[in-house]
Amino acid sequence: AMTPVAVENDLTGTSFAGLGLGVTYAPTSDFTLAATYRSQITADLSGSTTMAGQTFETTSKTSTPHRLQLEASHQFLEDQLLLALSVKYLFYKGSNHEVDTVMQTPAGAQTNSVALNWQNVPGFALGGEYLATDTVPVRLGYSLSKSATPTENASPLVPGPGWTHAVHGGAGLKLESFDVDLG
Repeated sequence: AMTPVAVENDLTGTSFAGLGLGVTYAPTSDFTLAATYRSQITADLSGSTTMAGQTFETTSKTSTPHRLQLEASHQFLEDQLLLALSVKYLFYKGSNHEVDTVMQTPAGAQTNSVALNWQNVPGFALGGEYLATDTVPVRLGYSLSKSATPTENASPLVPGPGWTHAVHGGAGLKLESFDVDLG
């Protein structure tokens, strides 16, 4: 039987090569529609892998997906209550087919490939903000999103397949020269 070996990857990377576009339309003073697009962003990662007491120079890359998002919001009760709805579609299928991690070892470059085969997924959100006082907004929301991981590629290294439900809350403080938000 083989003895398990602990492996620790410490990789970092940054990319500013992306594009975001948006348009907002307000047919009335209390109703707003918006559409946004965010391009795929790929970051080259570098760092080290430690395994069996040895450290190796390591590289990889990862990408965020293209995203399309549509939003609508409406203010009620003389602008004291805001309700918002958001629908998005994330194009994961083209962002990370597989992840290749390359370690530079004394025996040469060693590549570990992990197939992801991510799928494109939708996401939905509904939220509200109520002005409890003129300076204190209180927020509550719900989101539903699908994991990009297909059942056949489930692993401890990526989000599990299925739907994620989440409830969000928050509050703020609107001051004369700035706002503070929590949550």
